[in-house]
Amino acid sequence: MESQRALRVRLGSAAGIDPAGQASGRAGSGVASAPVAAPRYDVYNVARGESLSVNDLANAVVDAVGSSSMIRHETERPGDVRHSQADVSRLATLKRSPAVSLEEGLRRTVAHFRERR
Repeated sequence: MESQRALRVRLGSAAGIDPAGQASGRAGSGVASAPVAAPRYDVYNVARGESLSVNDLANAVVDAVGSSSMIRHETERPGDVRHSQADVSRLATLKRSPAVSLEEGLRRTVAHFRERR
């Protein structure tokens, strides 16, 4: 049985649905609800498949944005992740692999957002 979620639709000429399935828009005469099948799609980890420490990631972000911020280390808390590595095996089934390094990807991302200011 497919999972379903409620889809709320605001009645009226300026009605719309936001990405969360919530009714949006201006004046309407009411709200109607109907069950709608959840979208079906595949999920892929898009990563390099290499282990990277939080410290290395933090340093790469600081470098990418050209910051002089100092990274402050706190005491370990219960639930903190010590080691993590994305499983990119599903991505490999599409015959895809990373085209840029983490550092280059961060540089491009920072440049993109700076251009949008």
